[in-house]
Amino acid sequence: TLSTSKKVKLHNTIDTLIEKSKTTFSLHLCSLNLDFVFPEIYKLLALKRLDLSENNIVKLSPDIGNLINLKQLWLNNN
Repeated sequence: TLSTSKKVKLHNTIDTLIEKSKTTFSLHLCSLNLDFVFPEIYKLLALKRLDLSENNIVKLSPDIGNLINLKQLWLNNN
């Protein structure tokens, strides 16, 4: 389990990457030990590439269907 300070740092990192993805249309959240996908990600309707590989994700929300422009979804090694 991550400490509170590590959780805050991780969330800040993810927030920064989400903001960047709004101009690059690509979001790489690999190797962050995530067990879920942050709900904010499902609102990135222009996203074309989503990399969630090398995490601990076992289930995606049906909201993944909101990402109508998604062309690549990487989920390997979860």
